[in-house]
Amino acid sequence: MHFNFNSYFRNYFPKNLILKKLVIFGVGLIGGSVAQALKKAGFTTHIVGVGRTKKSLQQALDLGVIDSAKINISEALDGADLILIAAPVAQTTSILQSNYRQYKTGITTKIIK
Repeated sequence: MHFNFNSYFRNYFPKNLILKKLVIFGVGLIGGSVAQALKKAGFTTHIVGVGRTKKSLQQALDLGVIDSAKINISEALDGADLILIAAPVAQTTSILQSNYRQYKTGITTKIIK
């Protein structure tokens, strides 16, 4: 079964929505797929990947999944329009706790099945 992210985003986001800066924690299978779908659908102009290792970030850069990579979380979050946490569940709490002061409006969660 193939999940079509492009049609999912077109159905749930306004057609004129353009994110100037999307930050993704975790640029693996889920984060990378969402990044590529948002790029393909024209919803974002710049995607910043945040990860724990330079190797995974470099791979995402080489594949064109992200436009820039950051290990420094404060730098990554500066000016972000949307933050996606696609890291393993066990890391979510520490990501949220370490950066909660930088989130402008709040936190929304949704699990896509």
